[in-house]
Amino acid sequence: MPRHLIIGNGVAGIRAAEAIRQRDSRSSVTILSAESYPFYLRPQLPRFVAGEVPEAGLKGKPKRYYADNGLDVRLGAQVVGLKDNKVTLQDGQTIEFDTLLIATGARPTVPAGVDVKTAGVVTLGSLDDAKRLKEAVNTAKTAVVLGAGIFGIELVNTLVRCGVAVTFLIPEARFWPEALDEIASDLAEKHLSAAGVRLVKGVKLAETRARQGKLSGVTTTGGDFIECQLLGVAEGATPNVDFLRPSGLQMDRGIVVDAQMRTNLPNVFAAGDCAQVAHVASGGLETSIRWQNAWQQGAVAGANMAGEPVKYPGVTTTASVLLCDVEVVAIGKSNAWGGDYKVKIGDETAEYPQEGIYKKLVADQHGTLVGALFLGNASEANDVDQLVRDKARLSDVSDELMKRLFGFQSYYWRPPAAFCPVCKLQMVLGPDAKEGDTLACPACGVELKVAKLGDRLTVSLMR
Repeated sequence: MPRHLIIGNGVAGIRAAEAIRQRDSRSSVTILSAESYPFYLRPQLPRFVAGEVPEAGLKGKPKRYYADNGLDVRLGAQVVGLKDNKVTLQDGQTIEFDTLLIATGARPTVPAGVDVKTAGVVTLGSLDDAKRLKEAVNTAKTAVVLGAGIFGIELVNTLVRCGVAVTFLIPEARFWPEALDEIASDLAEKHLSAAGVRLVKGVKLAETRARQGKLSGVTTTGGDFIECQLLGVAEGATPNVDFLRPSGLQMDRGIVVDAQMRTNLPNVFAAGDCAQVAHVASGGLETSIRWQNAWQQGAVAGANMAGEPVKYPGVTTTASVLLCDVEVVAIGKSNAWGGDYKVKIGDETAEYPQEGIYKKLVADQHGTLVGALFLGNASEANDVDQLVRDKARLSDVSDELMKRLFGFQSYYWRPPAAFCPVCKLQMVLGPDAKEGDTLACPACGVELKVAKLGDRLTVSLMR
């Protein structure tokens, strides 16, 4: 029988194991996890830190999930090497395989000069990180956060939920230029300010200061000293692949894979945050820190490991996040403007943007849709994502969708919609949706219930 080995117990690894089992109930499937916890819902960590979800609520699968599916999971198993169809663990043990999936994820990038062992220096990439942060926020009044990517935004959201005063250090002249154009950056900054977040732009961290082993503040490259009890570090994401560099795997920012999630080594696959996959809009290879993408890549990898040829269509949506409860979705070349790009942002007769909402479609010089951006209302994001994936032309976008995107009424009425709390898929609820209804996320499959959040409907996990 084939011996399938998976390094990583996150969403890509778990989904791959399920895909194998759907096609093969007899082969051995072993999952190695450096962490000591069974599979948990990593996107829920901010709510766990804020006390909105108990640790038990992070559990991603039933207690007997591994046993019932014939999965041999080994927690606390740190892989340190890969050679000749065999991996080596930190304790010296070796495990042979017929197929291998590397699904080791990514971690928040810590800049040089920052000691994460200093009391008060925190990240939010794992449950252990979340537990340390949960304890630290009990006594912290002020915090500084570095980095404006997904991990940085999650840290800001978490600290705001905990009632901590946040200063957000932005090294660029505006917020998140990798994903947002100038208009969207300006709107995002206003949303952050309204949530009580202080933004300091165009500076970086120069040094940290500690008193009796505890963080007391930071100094910026602009020469300012900012007193704080917490420093949240999240300057981008670093794939967890360092231990694999001597293995002969082709790597760039992550592990390079083809459409079947295969690496350059025979019978070795990679998926999730550590994999570098085809980007539909750019045509290049990109890493993508997104639960839904990891879930889909794991499914493709597992199918191919079990012998069924399946192809991953590539990444389109590069970011999907709540920014202090404001929806932000970036698709493809979302920040493009001018030059060879054609941009549609609204009717010329209407004042735009309105009500803190911004929507944009981006086409290349041939009129092909290559990107989009949504801030404040992402109701049409799924439809547009599919159009970008299909390489549709801007002129082919239906009048009905254009009206929903840019019509005057769209800024004052929108269909009930909500983000899946796990994979961040933007779901449009039916017109008859009401509090207490149940549904399943069409992307990651988790069971959800419709709940009230103020005067609007949202979804939460079924427990």
